[in-house]
Amino acid sequence: MVVDTAVEYQLLGEENVHRGIAKNLSGKGMMIIADQDLQPGTQLKIKLVPGNSITPPMQAQLKVIRCHQQDDGAYQLACEIIQID
Repeated sequence: MVVDTAVEYQLLGEENVHRGIAKNLSGKGMMIIADQDLQPGTQLKIKLVPGNSITPPMQAQLKVIRCHQQDDGAYQLACEIIQID
């Protein structure tokens, strides 16, 4: 499902909050556009806040499966959903 929604994420064990765009979401994974090159296996805590008040925010833990740099310099993070909080 295409979501194109802002997402906040933290690398597990770190306090810095980064921002990206969640491009799509499925029952098992999420694609995030970010400004960081993250290695496969990196775990993230995310907070996805939809742009409307009908849909509640989603918080989850993800694991990066692959990372690909786009032509514009941003990175596509293909992530597996490990746990939904």
